Amino acid sequence: MCREFTKSVQNLALRVGNSCHGRKLQDCMAPLEEYYCRAENGKETRTGILWLLERIQYPEQMEGLLRVQEQMISVYAARGMPGNQEIYTLFDLVAMKPQSADFLLYLVYSLYECYQEKTAGLLMHLLNTALPAWGLPEDSLPEQKCGVVDLLLRKIQNLVGNSNHIFSYLCRVFGDREFTMLPTDGDEHMGGFRPYFVTRRDGRWVYKPRDMRADFFTLEMIRFANTIFPPELALPTGEIILLDDHTGLMQFAEHVQDMAKDQVPDYFRKLGGLFCLAKLLGISDLHEENIMATAEGPVIIDAECAFLLSVVEPRNFSDLLFGHVIHVFNDGILCNATFEAGGQVPAFYSQSEYFCQGYQTAARCLMDNMEAVLNKYMKILGSACSIRIVPVPTADFYGDICSYYMDSSGREQEILSRRNLILSGLEQILYQMHLLFSPKQAAARAIEQGELKPDILERCLANDFYYSQIPLLRLRYCLSGPCQVTVDGISFWEVTESRQPQQIRSILESAICWMAEPNAYEMVRQKAEGR
Repeated sequence: MCREFTKSVQNLALRVGNSCHGRKLQDCMAPLEEYYCRAENGKETRTGILWLLERIQYPEQMEGLLRVQEQMISVYAARGMPGNQEIYTLFDLVAMKPQSADFLLYLVYSLYECYQEKTAGLLMHLLNTALPAWGLPEDSLPEQKCGVVDLLLRKIQNLVGNSNHIFSYLCRVFGDREFTMLPTDGDEHMGGFRPYFVTRRDGRWVYKPRDMRADFFTLEMIRFANTIFPPELALPTGEIILLDDHTGLMQFAEHVQDMAKDQVPDYFRKLGGLFCLAKLLGISDLHEENIMATAEGPVIIDAECAFLLSVVEPRNFSDLLFGHVIHVFNDGILCNATFEAGGQVPAFYSQSEYFCQGYQTAARCLMDNMEAVLNKYMKILGSACSIRIVPVPTADFYGDICSYYMDSSGREQEILSRRNLILSGLEQILYQMHLLFSPKQAAARAIEQGELKPDILERCLANDFYYSQIPLLRLRYCLSGPCQVTVDGISFWEVTESRQPQQIRSILESAICWMAEPNAYEMVRQKAEGR
């Protein structure tokens, strides 16, 4: 079985030379040879390795392979249920499209230049994010399989380009190069951009290459709330540094995995206070990944979906997605929002009394300081702000991406269908935000009046499907004057129907009053107790 590998290396030596750093070429390639000869590797993996060696024509390429071979052999992705999984490797991609081998090697080496030993983990993540397209059956057409390979190559190329761009930008921001950065595993938007962990001498930060004004103003409201909350309910706040382009650096919140049992009641009281405040702030994604459990209490680490009147106004708590947080506590799942105490994750229902206490105290404080709260809130709404809106669930897009790669003949219809669903969802959101007098046929009217350009939305969707990334829809909100809906940073709907600031203030006042009422408290109690 290993004879083919030896023969391929011998042929390679004729092209690039048989010496490498004073050693024989085959000795330098011992890790790849050992990997090739593993019994568990399938025919496709071995074929891909041989094709990769065949495509190398120059000593520089050989040098690149020797530097990244151990990273490449560490990368795999699994599909299917445990016990019945198919394993895919980078070399399977080469077997699918041999002519991609040298470009793949170049990209992997470029990524290695940025991230060294972290490269394998990043490649594994990218391979898994391309998995919707890996649903291709065994008898798929060659062009479909090549499309899968091209998708991963685009993802790696985007990551390399974005990493270099962001590193250069942060060098200008900091005035030096004394920092390291590593991309997170968040959703990709706008050409593969995602948040980055940044480590400097002054601490750890998260750089988010998106508009951070909603997060910044949310933090400002939390700090204000702490001035009217009792000290035992004060919520921990980090720091957000807004940059000139409205992107920002958020202070890293350290997750506490283990907490003393006597700290648990205080955590849940603060979580109840945060829940109350999040309702008033109109945060639509208060789920388990966007709350970080820290030693000082819960911290919101993502508030781009804030200040949504569509969340503030309804007299219920269903639009906050907080049920996800309750679920992970009750099921003992360790994640951002949860922690262990005494060796296990505390059940939410067992702490419901403290959670409700925190909610009730916060609601009363907001009520008792109504005028100051409203003045602060309206001042923030008077500032230009960019809010993320989600007219279609994010998870739905991954199914669309799978269809996009499975059936090339239906791509245009897939994009039109998704466009229509987005416009329908936007009509409801804008109406609930009091930016439309009526949601019925609002998009059609806006198209007729030239205020909505559906072709821009379609082009951006086509680009997002091509790169297997999530469309980023945002509302550029202004209390007075037109608002704009953007997709991937491009405006496609200018909303000109007016609304009065006094109307917004009245909605906020009504929400504060309702949250302090007994029936609202009863809803919270039933939710916390799992009823």
